[in-house]
Amino acid sequence: MGSVGPWASVAFLWVWAGSGTSWALFVAAVAWTVGIVTHRPPMDRWTSVGSILALVGILAGFHAERQVTEILNEWDAYWDRRVDQVGDLLSDELDRRQLEGEAAADALVALHAESGGAIPQEDLSDLRRRYRSAALALYDDGGALVAWEGTHRGMVPESVQRGERRQSYRDL
Repeated sequence: MGSVGPWASVAFLWVWAGSGTSWALFVAAVAWTVGIVTHRPPMDRWTSVGSILALVGILAGFHAERQVTEILNEWDAYWDRRVDQVGDLLSDELDRRQLEGEAAADALVALHAESGGAIPQEDLSDLRRRYRSAALALYDDGGALVAWEGTHRGMVPESVQRGERRQSYRDL
């Protein structure tokens, strides 16, 4: 069995790698152990190297099995943590974008006041890029468009046009 054990170990390690069945990994470990215990000394260099590589493969296999089992057993808790983390990240990003929208609205109103009513298009473009806005629009008290820069698909909400809301942000 001493010379067959390492080969059987490698064969069952290969079966485990191809099928993922943990019993094959266990049989590979048993075959390796039996092969080492029943082998008659001295062991030549290549047999030693092969045995060590087979042992490393078996140990790596058991480590991988443990990780997979841990993930499968803890999947619901892991998924709940990830959903919470992603939700927090999304909430933070949306809050940041909301604040940027407010700052862009302030800067647009200030630019309008500084320019005396006619905002140069390049200043409007610079403002839009600085605040990473898809579009900037300025309406007068009656809801008429005064200045526009960017791309917006769909209608601008009437509450923004009438001045009930200073800015609007929506992200899908």
